[in-house]
Amino acid sequence: MLIVTALVYCDPALCWPFLLCGAVCAGLGVLLVRRIAQGRFVVLEGTVQKVGKTLFRSRPKAVIAARDGRLVKVYLRGRRWGLSEGVRLCLYAADNTPVYEQDGVLVLGGYLVGEQIGQE
Repeated sequence: MLIVTALVYCDPALCWPFLLCGAVCAGLGVLLVRRIAQGRFVVLEGTVQKVGKTLFRSRPKAVIAARDGRLVKVYLRGRRWGLSEGVRLCLYAADNTPVYEQDGVLVLGGYLVGEQIGQE
């Protein structure tokens, strides 16, 4: 978009937002690659016990997964997951991601990426 904007409009002021966005995305990408290279992430793999859905469109909002006898609740981003009970779920989280307890269930504060492994 930066190149198209520069060629079509010939106005450098219109290119600044694209340059700023590109710099932010590149910086975040470098931080992510650095975290992975240093091994500063945790792999959480478990079986989905319950899927919380949104009220109107019934898309997955949160999942409760069993891991080593403990229940872990994760709020999903994107909500394009085709999850159901009994599916194996693998989440990658930063090692400093906050985890807190709510009603006897551990709640994961966020995750980097997740994948559905398959049925158990």
